[in-house]
This record gives sequence, structure tokens and C-alpha cells, in this order.
Amino acid sequence: MGAEIAKLCEDAGADLISCTTGFSVTKDQCFEAEFSPEGGRIFFGAEVKKLCKKAKVAVVGKIRDPQMAEAALANGDADLIIGSRTHLADPYWTLKTQMGREDEIRKCMSCLECFKLFRPGAHNMRCAINPFVGYELTATEHNVPISGHPKKLLIVGGGVGGMQAAIIAKKRGHEVKLVEKTDKLGGHMRLAGTPPYKDSLIRAMNWFIDEVERLNIDVEYNIDADLDYIRSCGPDVAILAFGAEPARPPIKGIERCIDAWDILSEPKKAPAGKEIVVLGGGTVGCETAEFLAFRGNRISVIELTGELCRDQEQQHKEHVLMELSKRGAALLTSCAAQEIGEGFVSFIDGAGKMHTIKCDAVVCATGQRPLHPDWVNELRAGGIDAYTLGDATMTGDIRRATRSAFDIVMAL
Repeated sequence: MGAEIAKLCEDAGADLISCTTGFSVTKDQCFEAEFSPEGGRIFFGAEVKKLCKKAKVAVVGKIRDPQMAEAALANGDADLIIGSRTHLADPYWTLKTQMGREDEIRKCMSCLECFKLFRPGAHNMRCAINPFVGYELTATEHNVPISGHPKKLLIVGGGVGGMQAAIIAKKRGHEVKLVEKTDKLGGHMRLAGTPPYKDSLIRAMNWFIDEVERLNIDVEYNIDADLDYIRSCGPDVAILAFGAEPARPPIKGIERCIDAWDILSEPKKAPAGKEIVVLGGGTVGCETAEFLAFRGNRISVIELTGELCRDQEQQHKEHVLMELSKRGAALLTSCAAQEIGEGFVSFIDGAGKMHTIKCDAVVCATGQRPLHPDWVNELRAGGIDAYTLGDATMTGDIRRATRSAFDIVMAL
């Protein structure tokens, strides 16, 4: 039907046919999300070109890779490639492609962070991995103002926030040292990339790691930095980006739980074919439950509030809950866990009735809290200009981490 409509448009005088899909009643098809296939609309162009011989045909939709775009043109599937979010994530996508520097492209994650622009109270366009979006009059990736007062910066924590701070600070002319507790950069972004359909997060993480290397930023690994270590480095500025730690509620038997982070950090060791209860139905809890469900586990999610996955973008939220329901997960809201015992979890539902679920394991995903919240004031008291960013300040998402890194470093 779509190709026939395109032909009618051509006959009516259209010079260009843009092939897309989705409208108000099929909103899940309007915008490709993390779970959508790469280049999933290209075949629309091929079908339209079978009928339309005069009008140019354009395709759009999650075409992040220049090779995919070139193939669509070479195969005759389209005459023109359209990208919008592609160029929010990296405004230099086309230029980098022309220069043969495709490996430097910061590819959109399809996380739909930019669509928060349409939420009540939103003021400007935004991007999770490009903090310059919406602030281009201040700076862009390749037009970062040099600091008039170069400083010695120590950044503690090699997650996405720490890496973003290091990248911008280096471009501003500061002397930068980035220290990481483990033997690799990436932080919690590695965990976030474990659940199904999250490959784009690992790709984005690798861009940050590669950019740190391209800028020749001084990185030291396996450094468990404490206050004495920070002071011994003698920085003018210390940026604390060491993230957060799991927060466990005072439930009887809570020590029996496995933290969701432990499941996601070693996915090959995760249980399979078991009865699993997940405490906490936020984004981490639901995505961990989804990961475990894909491994053939039978899942029950217990959430204290009346809403699951409440902090997630709506399209992804609906998809995660659909996947869980499709795999038979019990999604229990307005329920409060009372005890975790040997092979069971007891909880009270919204009506005050007690229930017991038999299980092989319990996974705790009941939130997180910032690490060492008092360090910043102790460092300032000792004459070091100190800041926290990302989860070390307030638990949040990738955009909060990259944006707070931008704000801190641009103000130095």
C-alpha cells in the first residue's frame, strides 16, 4: 500500500518521496529505539523505487553506519539518506565520513533521550552522549574554548562521566589525569550494556574509551583512590566521578540476595532455568529481570510502588514490560517484601495480604546511593577545588553524567 501511495504522489508532481512509517496510533513504529533493527526502513525505499521512476527516493531510520548508508545507495534502494538523531549524536558524522575517519563517529544509541524535549517543562534539545547539544553557542565538540587559566585536574573514576570530563578538560588545555579503580574504563555503562537490545550502549562506551586514547589523556588503572591519594597528587581541581553503590533496604534476610550489578557484571555466570525473584522494579530491576528471563528463568518482580520501570523512556518501558509479560514474568506492584528465607520470599500486597513465593535465588535492585558523599567537602577544606558528578552526586542516567561533566569543566 505504501509504495502505491508513493506512486500516486509522484504522479501528482512530487519530486522527492521520503519513506518512513508510524503515526499517532502506531507510535512504537515512529522512532527506532534500542530494540529496533539497524536500517530497518531501507527496504521501504527499494519497494517504492520499483514503482517510482522519476521522483528521488529517500530513506530514514537508524542508519548509523556510513557503510550501511553507502550500501543502500549502491544497491539502488535509495537516492538519498536522511538522518536526524544521527547528527545530534555527532554533528560531524558526514565530515568524518568524507575524511575517512568513520571510526571517530559518535553513533546515536537510539535511547530516545532527545525526545524528552517534548515533556512538560523541557526547554531545549538534548542528547545522552553529546552534552553540547542545545548549547552550541557555548561550545561544540571541535570548538571548545581554551581555558585562560590551565589547571592540574585529577579525575577519579573512569565511567562515562569521568571520561567526558577528561575529554572536555583536555580540549580546554588543562593538565588531566584520569584514575580508574579497575583495569578498564567504562564503569556502569558496561553493566547497562548487558541486558537484551543494549549493544548500542557498549558501542557508545567504546567511543568514549577511544576518544580518551585519541587525545592521549593520562590514564592510570587499578588505582583505588582515597583522600590521601588524591591529596598526594597535588591537583588544583579534583573531580569525583566514582559513581554509586547498591542500596539495600532493611528487610529480614536481605543478605541472601545477589545484587543486580553482580548479575550484569558477569552475565555468563548468571543462573538459567531457575525461579528468580527480583526485588525492585525500576529500570535496573526490570532490565535485569528481562536479561534473566531471556536465559530461561521464571521471574517474579516485586515493586514497592505502583509503577514499574517508572524512570525509563516510555517506548523502552513498554517494550521491557512486554518482553517480561511475554515470558510469563509475574509483575507485582504495590508490594512490600517482608522476609527473604531459604528458598522463599514473603511479601505483603497492596491490600495488606501476606504472600510467599518459592524461589532459587533473589536479586536485589532496590536502588543505589552515592559513594563517599563527604569527600568533596573534606577536599575543599584542605584547599583543593573539588566537585562530584554523575552518580557520585545523585543517581541518574548517562545524560546526567555527561551533562554534569560538561557544566563542571566548562566553568573551570
